[in-house]
Amino acid sequence: MDASQENLRSTLLTLIGDVASNYVQARGYQTRIALARRSAASQRQTAELTRTMALAGTATAADVAKAMGQASSTEADVPTLEASYAEAVHRLSVLTGRPPAALTERLRRVKPIPRPRLPLPTGIPADILVTRPDVRMAERQYAQSTAKIGQAEAARYPSISLTGEISTTALKLGDLGKNSTIGWSFGPNLSVPLFNGGQLQAAVDVAKAQRDQYFIAYKAAVLTALEDVENATVSLSQERIRNSKLASSAKSLAMPPRSKERSTKRARQTFSTCWTRSGHSTRPKTRCCRAGSPSPPTTSSSTRRSAAAGTAQSTPPGPKSSTPGLVRGWHR
Repeated sequence: MDASQENLRSTLLTLIGDVASNYVQARGYQTRIALARRSAASQRQTAELTRTMALAGTATAADVAKAMGQASSTEADVPTLEASYAEAVHRLSVLTGRPPAALTERLRRVKPIPRPRLPLPTGIPADILVTRPDVRMAERQYAQSTAKIGQAEAARYPSISLTGEISTTALKLGDLGKNSTIGWSFGPNLSVPLFNGGQLQAAVDVAKAQRDQYFIAYKAAVLTALEDVENATVSLSQERIRNSKLASSAKSLAMPPRSKERSTKRARQTFSTCWTRSGHSTRPKTRCCRAGSPSPPTTSSSTRRSAAAGTAQSTPPGPKSSTPGLVRGWHR
């Protein structure tokens, strides 16, 4: 009886764990789908900007192809995530005793992933072993098999039983003292196993073999539970370290919104300045508009006059140049 109850408890615990696991997986797939769609949209915008930069001469065709390929690769992950989400929802519906598509509409609305209460208590391994249903069921089966040995041993010895019987011909309780007869019998019963002693001894041996079998099963269940507990303890401690490192990394890489706005504004101003300095042509000069390239050299009037005078003194007399702009400062 105890073993059957522990088996039922183990089944219920497994069912609850599967329901919770599939629900968390479904919410996780919803979050990943939304993130993939946002990433794909952002990458599409980046690809369009890269194409515009290629038309302006500040990017190559390889950059455009790389940006478009990255966006398409992210979009290709969405159908796979959608299929995994549908499988989790269908499995969750079956676990709750419903048709596969019963919870589709109910879970369509996106909700955050459930979070456990942190920090998670590690607990004592011995207490965890006691509460495991598989260990308790194996222990009860071992106790049951041990009790059957005592029953088989008792069947090898003589037994005495007392039996009694009473009967009457009356159909009603009021007819007992009228036209009715009452009969009864009482006597002991003695049973002595004289000719089936070998069979009873074999039954004892079978019970002992079953006891040994359940003992091995109980020992295996305890060792398996110890392994699971140790693995879970190590995984939990390492996951805590990993989460702390990821939190530190995200905190260090996070940029305040004002810094992002200033960086974007500075980049736009740089691109606008380069476009203005490149002239009114349809294609700006690559030297000016490339990110990080030096700006066109500027010279004052006195510097230009001194440079022109120095050039005039060092240049031997000859025919005048038809391109005076080559001497005076930066040219296009």
